[in-house]
Parts: sequence; C-alpha cells; structure tokens
Amino acid sequence: MLRIPPAGDRWPVVEAAVVHVLGGRPCGATPNPVPGVLVLAPSLEGANMAARRLRREGIPVALLPDEWPVAAAGGCVAVGTRGAAWAPLPVLGAVVVLDAHDQSYQGERAPTWVATEVVAERAQREEVACLVISPCPTLELLAGGRQVTLSRQTERTGWPVTQVIDMRKEDPRAGLFSAPAVAHARQAGSGHQVLCVLNRKGRARLLGCAACRELVRCESCQAALAEQPAQGSVVGRVAPTGTSFRTRVGVTSGSGSRAEAAAESALVCPRCGLERPVVCAACGATRLRTIRVGVTRAAEELSALAGAAVVEVTGTSMPGAGFDQALVMGTEAVLHRATVGSVAAVVFLDFDQELLAPRYQAGEAALALLARAARLVGGRGTGRVLVQTRLPDHDALSAAVRADPGRLAASEVEMRRALRLPPVSALALVSGPAAEGWVASLREATHPLEVLGPSDDRYLLRAPDHQILCDALTAVPRPPGRLRVEVDPRRV
Repeated sequence: MLRIPPAGDRWPVVEAAVVHVLGGRPCGATPNPVPGVLVLAPSLEGANMAARRLRREGIPVALLPDEWPVAAAGGCVAVGTRGAAWAPLPVLGAVVVLDAHDQSYQGERAPTWVATEVVAERAQREEVACLVISPCPTLELLAGGRQVTLSRQTERTGWPVTQVIDMRKEDPRAGLFSAPAVAHARQAGSGHQVLCVLNRKGRARLLGCAACRELVRCESCQAALAEQPAQGSVVGRVAPTGTSFRTRVGVTSGSGSRAEAAAESALVCPRCGLERPVVCAACGATRLRTIRVGVTRAAEELSALAGAAVVEVTGTSMPGAGFDQALVMGTEAVLHRATVGSVAAVVFLDFDQELLAPRYQAGEAALALLARAARLVGGRGTGRVLVQTRLPDHDALSAAVRADPGRLAASEVEMRRALRLPPVSALALVSGPAAEGWVASLREATHPLEVLGPSDDRYLLRAPDHQILCDALTAVPRPPGRLRVEVDPRRV
C-alpha cells in the first residue's frame, strides 16, 4: 500500500513496476506466454490516459475491454477499469491499482464484487506483487497490506492549502455563501477557474412554508418535495390573466431574504413522481422558504453575488460542457470532469452533507472528495481548496489541512472497533422477497452470526471475519425467489 499525495507523480512507480516485469520484450514475441502486468484505474478517462502514457514509453498495452485478445496473448500491460480485474493475462507478473480508495471499484449491482479484492486474490495465488496506490487509503486497504509513505515534506508539498471556513462564525444573512467563497468567485477569470461543489441537484431540495413553517412534503409518500421547472404541463406555469390560479410565487432563501419569483416551477416528488403547484398543502400559502437549496438555485445566487455567468454541471450534463467558463457550479461530477491543472480553487459549499452522510464510511468518502479536489488544483502553492462546514474539527478536515491522511485512519479504526464495523468485522446486507425465510434459517443454524433487523425489509448479518461469514452463508440452502446478498455494503 503506497500512499502518494494527490499532486504527487505516480507514474515513475508504475513504469518501474511495468519495466521490471516486461523487461523490454514486445507483446507476443515468444511462443511461451510471458508475464503481463495488470493496471486498474477508477475511470475510463484515467485508463485511457494510463494507456497513452505507457505507449509513449514504447510499452505494449492492451486497453480493455476493446483489446481483450491482445491481453490474452500475454507479455503486455492490460489497462482498464473495474472489469479489467478479470483480464485474461496467461501469466500474471504484477498488479498495480491506481486510486484504490475510489468507490467505483465496488459495484452496487449484484454480484457486488470489489475489484481491489479480486486482483489482490489473483496476485496472492500467482505469488506476485500487488501495488496499491492511494492518497487516502481506507481501513480495508490498510488491513490488506503494508503501508509505505513518503517523507513528510514530500507529502505536505503534494497537498494544497485547505482553508476551513466555520459557518457558525459567518453572518447568517449571507446564506449559503461565506465571504471567502464569494471573494474567490469574484476573482474567477481568464486562467483562474473556480469550481463550487454542492451535492444536491435542482433548485430547492428542502422547502418549508413561510407562513405555517410546515415542511413541504408529498401527500402520497411523505417524501420532501423539490422545486423544479414544470415539464410542459400547465401545473407550475404562470397561467394567463383571468384564469383560475397563478403559480408565479416568491420563494425566500433560508436566511429569509426575498428571492426572484419562479415563473415556471412546480413541486415534484423525487420518490413517486407526483407533481403539484407551488402551494403549501397545510395552509394553502404560496410563499415558501428554501431550507436547503440545490445547484440550480445556488448557481443563480452565485451569479448575482459574483456578477458573472455561472455554468451548472451535474452527472447528467454533456461531457466537457461548461468548462470553458471561469465559474462552475455543480455536484461532485465537476471534480471528475475538470482538467487537472486548470483549476485555481475548489469551494465545497455544504461539506457537512458529506461528513454526516448516513454510512459508516462517510469520513473516508469525504476525505476522498478533498483529495480529488486537491489533485485538480495541484500541490501547495498552486491552488486552494475551501471547505464550508459547521464541523471544523472533524478528523477528515484535519487530515486534509495537515496533509496527513493517517489522522483520519487513527480515529476511524477506534470507531470501527467500538461499533464492530469492517474491517474489524464482516457484514452482509440481505434483501429481497426471499430474505425473510432465508434469514430465519440462518437464525436456526449454529453459526456465530449476529442478525440485525429487519429494517425496510433488509437484514444485516455480522460475523467476526469473512471466513466465518461466508461459511455460514453457504451452509444454508438458498431458497427460491429473489435474494440479494451484499458483503461489506457501502451504504450502511
């Protein structure tokens, strides 16, 4: 496990591993299979970049999945994303995993296998080296091998300045944007791109009535309604003069200030799709208060504050769209689409949403976002990462500020031990129509399994380690019907 800071150069290590295994032999030059190297990247763009760089060095490369037969010939470097973990190299000489902490290596569709664990198992069976590289390794990665770190000076240089803004000390009338965030936005210009990150799509993600203060919820499923542009229907549009109602209403921000009237908007349920006019169901008032804004509304407010155009980018935006502008607002998709070295500053507008996410890996995922932003702006002295939070002393923020991911790992391992969470234990999340009967059979079996639930028709199984967990799961016959078993689930 090699810990390299976000702005550090990983390629000398990768190339050294490749050259050591291949020894300069061309692909398929000998009748007998020669060893090959497997390189995994978290994204298709990263895999393409790795392949191009290796080819420039004269190294034979099989870019998967398109060049699967080339990999099967052996004697080359098989490069790909998660699916490349099964690359058909006849002889495996070494494995290199880039950004091994990235959650894209673990799928959420059944079967929920983890690419890093698959290649580690392959390397162990072939008795070859498995090099795992990450700026912020997770506890699972640290438990799987020996960690090697660079000098403190090198690691500090590879992390940019991270400025933590305590929103408890900011003027509450400022709303979502602190004074330092607005100052950086106003500096955006030619050669000085600023990215603002808010992981909430739409205009308003949580609304309350300004009159009776009731939350605006769906009368069908009770989920929070979101304000969105009307989709071509008369609901949510301004009716012509003389019609029975008008839905042109004013929506106030969380600080109470009046916002621009929303001429064409509706309340839409993200869960069941119900759409209705912008009216409080409790008292009938048409004046709503935005308690939690989305990126669309935030982009409108930032444009007014900065006096410049703001481009909105989300996961559904066209690739490359909007990055010709100096000021970009979006979800974390902007961190994966921006070009490394072209960003002067990244501003996280509501980082508490990441730190307090309802999953036990929230702290590690939050630090991974900071590491991704750090790679975009470069090392110390080149750019800056700003984080708005009400938890300025959180260990994830402390790790980024001090360029020491080990600070988070030290606190996380204590929490995992206290709560008996992976990697201290092994978990399995069981769901589906057949789950109830199967879990009942597991309860009757004599296995050291702890069964928790049901919660939302899901059961959580816990065992001291993965061997005991897997033995118990395979000992009970699988019942007919749909059954989903996810080992060490991410969203718990």
